[in-house]
Amino acid sequence: MRTESLGSLVEVCDKGRRQVPKRDRRKGPYPYCGAGGPVENVDSFTHEGSYLLLASVGSGLGPKKKSAYLMKGKFHASTNVHVLKAKAEVDPVYLMHYLNWADLTKYAQGAAMLALNATALTAIPVPLPTLEEQKKMVKDIESLSEEEASSLMDKLFRTETQ
Repeated sequence: MRTESLGSLVEVCDKGRRQVPKRDRRKGPYPYCGAGGPVENVDSFTHEGSYLLLASVGSGLGPKKKSAYLMKGKFHASTNVHVLKAKAEVDPVYLMHYLNWADLTKYAQGAAMLALNATALTAIPVPLPTLEEQKKMVKDIESLSEEEASSLMDKLFRTETQ
């Protein structure tokens, strides 16, 4: 299995992200997306389409943390997430599972709070099987309990990333 940099597998679509202080958020139909997932619904959106969101700050960057999630439709991306569009050779669900398994703290900076900047983000190595194999891995991972899926990902990815 070959390894590719995350930057070669996605388009970084961070332009337009906007942090809105809680006191200034107005209720609406669009998910407001932070590092840990959608927080609440607001009246404005920054992105539309299918994207993979990856935490840019916080403790969620550690190994086996839920630092990545998928969003479809219209949503508001805060500056606490990177907005990624998967290229044709990578299944975004496979990529989400890998990023949630990987230890991203190696690529983050900061003492008080870890931050994953766009330059470091694009350098993250990703094991890349064929698209067919990615889809099979996703099916296998999603058919298991969380504990069994974690064990399977250890077997699938550990040797590829060491």
